This record gives sequence, structure tokens and C-alpha cells, in this order.
Amino acid sequence: MIYFFIVLIGGAYLGWRFNALSNKNLFFRSPLFIALMSSATLLVCAAAVVNIFFKNPPTEVSLADDVVARSTLGDTTWHGLVQQSPEFHYRRIHYLSQYSEDLDALQKKYEQLARSNDTIASAIGHFGLGAIYLKKEDRKKATFHLDHVQRDDFPYVHYCRGVLYMDGGEPRLAEAQFERELHVKGGNFQGAFSYLLTQYEKHKNFSMLKELLKYDPSPELFPDELRRRLHWETGDFTGYVTSLLQSIGHVVNVPGFVAALLISAMWLSYIRYLRVFRPRRDLVLLLCLFCGGMIATPLVLSFGDFRELYFPWEMDHTFWNDLCYTIFMIGVPEELVKFLPFLLVMMLSSRIKEPIDFVVYASASALGFAFVENVLYFQNLSAGIIHGRAYLSVIGHMIAASIVVYGFVVSRFQFKHISAWISVPISFMLGATVHGLYDFLIMHDHFLLFVVFFIFMVQVWIIILNNCLNNSPFFSYDKVKLLEKSKYVALGLTFIFAFEYVLVGFMRGPEKANFEFYSSLPFAATIIAFFASNLSSFNVVRGYWRDIYFSSREKRGYGTLQRRTLATSWYFVNSIRAHNYVGRKIRLSNDPYNHRLAEVLDGEYEGEIVSRIVLKDQGDLDPHWFVVKFSRQLPFEDHHPYYALVKLRNQNDSLLYEDDVQIFFKSIPDLSKLKMNYPRKEQFPFHGWAYMALCVA
Repeated sequence: MIYFFIVLIGGAYLGWRFNALSNKNLFFRSPLFIALMSSATLLVCAAAVVNIFFKNPPTEVSLADDVVARSTLGDTTWHGLVQQSPEFHYRRIHYLSQYSEDLDALQKKYEQLARSNDTIASAIGHFGLGAIYLKKEDRKKATFHLDHVQRDDFPYVHYCRGVLYMDGGEPRLAEAQFERELHVKGGNFQGAFSYLLTQYEKHKNFSMLKELLKYDPSPELFPDELRRRLHWETGDFTGYVTSLLQSIGHVVNVPGFVAALLISAMWLSYIRYLRVFRPRRDLVLLLCLFCGGMIATPLVLSFGDFRELYFPWEMDHTFWNDLCYTIFMIGVPEELVKFLPFLLVMMLSSRIKEPIDFVVYASASALGFAFVENVLYFQNLSAGIIHGRAYLSVIGHMIAASIVVYGFVVSRFQFKHISAWISVPISFMLGATVHGLYDFLIMHDHFLLFVVFFIFMVQVWIIILNNCLNNSPFFSYDKVKLLEKSKYVALGLTFIFAFEYVLVGFMRGPEKANFEFYSSLPFAATIIAFFASNLSSFNVVRGYWRDIYFSSREKRGYGTLQRRTLATSWYFVNSIRAHNYVGRKIRLSNDPYNHRLAEVLDGEYEGEIVSRIVLKDQGDLDPHWFVVKFSRQLPFEDHHPYYALVKLRNQNDSLLYEDDVQIFFKSIPDLSKLKMNYPRKEQFPFHGWAYMALCVA
């Protein structure tokens, strides 16, 4: 049902956009249509690959599976039982222990085998009985039968004896049995190792823990966190660093590595497209920052080890404790390690020339950090984890890192009287707080609050990016059109989603892939649509610093949007609508209901939008005014005959995708007033509203 509504609402919206235009080519040339068709084509191709070329894998059943254990119960012949390994007997007894009747039937057969004159059959019988009585917690009978297994190299016997000693409160004797089990071929190495590890860790027996490392255990048996702690406690710092790196290397797998790399490449391409005023060939530097973020990631693991050893602060599901924990124990250290590569480049390189450089370089370092984090999370490719982290976690890291370095932008370009020693610590704590809140809301399952918070932070990031673009020393309206490349971020996000779809189909078959695809589609489509409309929407105005608002600052009046409550107004007042029309040819005509302007605009006037200007209105700044130069004179007596100011009456309108847009019209008494820093709005006479449209060749 949800897919029906998505198609219905989406189709209705596209139909409305299409019918609203007299020039249908504008619709088909719009980034919305191009991105939508490209994304749909990509998903259709992915679906074809998954359902045509991939097959569902065969069902694998382990011998230890409960169904198999019960189905082999009928195989109770002497030959059938004796030929099986001790591991099989132990695992079958383990799984049948929940079925008392089946276990009793098996016990009778083991009793017959125990009385056999055949040495092998007797050993199997006594072992089986010992394992059964161990499950029944009859220590006396279990010990009796296990002691009748004469072979010292009989698998699982020493392990069972060790469990008996542990249950009896004799850990030293148990450890001796477990240690002997480690050397038995085909024995329960994993079980014995786990018991020993638990005991040695509990009693901080570091020398014996080091002995266990000689067996070269897997990370599942000997956790990486314990390895690092062991080396740290024993002063083996070389071993500690090695274990630190191995903690990452142990979880790397090819599909997860490729997925993490694609995500990083997509976002790295996006931030590179943002530097339109002074493009540079510094891919090598960006990759160095990316690698710096990767290399710095183990420092977070090291901080976690240090905290557990010397500052055992943990989350306890209380509000203030967990909020402070996520800010200071997660946000601060992670933002610090992402900040270090950027700081090193800023100190050693002279490439940072404009505000956007700070955000791009900090984001590159954050992407390196997020890459390693993704590799760790992609150890197990659970449902939706690839596109989930691509759409949420990665951009979250870039947002927090951008807030941290925005302190440099503020002190160097906006408020030059404020020292970076003041602005950067403040911005650093703001970034760490944003990071901490992100984790706090997720860990406490505050889903709705997280959605609101995430949307707001994306808007804040776009405002930061927009401010950096507005105040570039190399600003030029001629280059603003290069920002259109960022409009295809939706295609990159769709590619990640399609890649995950194909990857799941390859690894787990089309049935599993289709299920995950349809389950994740509503979330993915919503996020992609949100990013497509926000991450590519920059309203570039030279020299303008936009603030963050929680309510509308615009005066109410005809043509404005209805006033909203605080619960929703924060979204609409912080949404940026791109109106980058400088250099566009326009035609302007009077509204027939505006008799005040009828004498001036007695017909259609063509002209060109040559610039933008920010006007001051009673302390507030209005950045939505355009300077228009007309091709023929306006019949003004006291005002400039070729220039005028116009502003879209409704900022949700667009000259690019609508035929005629209603605008406010102001004349210009003196062109020199345009050179003032934020001239007052009342200095330019208001003549009411008119209609404006782009001239289409």
C-alpha cells in the first residue's frame, strides 16, 4: 500500500509540474526530471541483473542442526554410533537435551555400548553417558563415566571434566583440564579456550593470557579489545600498536571495503564540485586528508581503551549521564581525530584561500574517518546498512567536522576582530555536541526526534556551505552555474542503493535481495528526495552571511506564505531556494490589477539580471533582490530609466520552471546607492507587483 501512495503522490506532483508549464521542454530539461529518470533507469537495470543473472543459494544444513540431530536418532546401530566422531556425539547430545524422551532413548544405547568388550565402542559409550549426565547436572555419574574413558587423547573428555570442575568450584583443576583439551586433536578447542580466557581475564592473569595468544586465536575467540588491553598492561607497546591495526584488519572483507570506498568516492566528488569560484587540481591533497582521517581513526580505539582502564564511565540509560557521555566520550574524541589532519594541512599548506576550502578539507578528513568506520560496520552486511550509513552516518560526520572548522571561517572572513583562539574552541564544542546528540538520539531510540534533528543539521550544513560560497574572495556570478553539477547527488545516492541491491543479490540470492529492496525503498526514496532538493540548492548572494532562524523574519502580506508554528517554521525558514538568475535574459510586464505601475510598464520590457543586492529593512537583511538592466528606457522622470530592482513575491516560485512569476518592483533613484553596504529598502520607491519570465531562445 505504501508503494501505491508513493507512486500516486509522486505522479500527481510531476503531473502538476508538467501541466503548469507552457514550454514543456523546461520540464524535461529540469534536474528533477533528469535525476528521476536516471535513478529509475539505474534501479531497473539493477533489478534486471539481480533477477536474471543471480540464483538463490541452496539451503545449507549443519550436522549440528537440531533437525538433523533428531533425524539421526534412528541411526543407533553399533556401527553407526562408533563411526561418528566425539564432536558429533557431544553436539547431538547438546541439541537433544531439550527433548527428554529422545535423550533417554539415546542414553540406553550408550549404556549398551559402555558394556561392550570393544575398546572403541566402550569409550564412545562412557563418553556419551558422561556428556548426558553433564547435561543433567549429575556430577557424580558424569565423573564416573568420563573417568572410564582410558584414552588421554580422546576429544572432548578433558573439556567435559573441566566443566565438571568449574561447576564444582575447583577452577584450578578445571584450568588444567582445559589446557590439556587444547592439545587434543579434534578436541573442543573453542570451548576450552573460551573458558580459559574468561578465567585468566577475570583474575588478570596476563602471563597466561599471553600464552593463549601463542595459539594464534581468531578475533572471535580472543577479542581485539582484550588483546590491546593485554599489551598495554604488560608494557608491550609495539604489540599494542600492532593489535590496534589488527583490530581493523580483522574485520575487512572485500564487499564491505568496496561499499565503503564507493560511499567515500561519491561524497568526495560532491564536495569537490562545491569549489566553483577557484577550482584547483588538489586531488592529491584531498586524498592525503582522506588518508589522514583513516590513519587517525585508531586513535579513537586507543582512547576507548584508555577510558575503560582509567576512567570507567559507561552509559546507564539515564538522560543526563548518557547525553554527556555521547558528547564527551564519543563526540569530542572523534571530532578531535578528524580535526588533526585538517589542522596539519592548514599549518603546512598555503592552499586554504577561501571559506569553502575549510569545509571541503575538513570533510575530506571526515570521509577518511567514516571510511574506516564503515569498514568496521560492514563486517556483517545486515539489511540496509550500506545505504543507511551512506545517507546518514557519513554526512553526519561531514556536518560535525564542518561545524568545527567554521570557527576559522567566522574569525577570518566574517568577524575579523574575533580571534580564532576564541571562535574555534566554541565551534569545536558545537561540532562535538552535534555529534553527541546524533548518537544519543539513535542509542535511545528517539526516532522522530532524530529525524527532526538530522533534517535541521543538514539545513545548517547547507547554510554553512552557502555562506562560504557567498563570501569567497574569488566570487563571480559568471561561475555560479557550475554549482549545477551538485544537483546530480541524487544519482550518486541511488547508485549506492542499487549497488547494495546487486551485492545482496550476488551474495544471498534474488529472493533476499528483492525483500530487502522493497523493505528499504520508502526510506531510501524519501532520503534521496530530501537530499536532491537540499544538497543542490544554493542561493548565492555576494557578501551575504545567512543566519539560522526558528521563525519567519519576513513581514506578512499578499503573496507571502502563511505563518507557521514553531514546530514547523524552523524547517521552512531555513530551507534554501536557489534563485541564481544573474546573467539570465528576462521579460517583464505589468500585472493588470496594478494600476500604479501601468503607466510605467505599458508593455513588455526585456532586460538582463545583472546582479543581486541585499537591502536592509528595519534591522533585518533581505537578500532576495535582483538588479535588472532593461534593453529600452523605462518612462521614469526622476529615477534611472534603465535599471530597476525586482524580487520574487513568493520565494518558492522559480523562473526556471514556471512561465510567469509575480515579482515586487522598485525603481532606483541613484545607481550609486547600489554601491552602499546594505542600503535601506525605503531608499528605493516601491511600485507594486508585476510579472517576470525568462526569455527562452
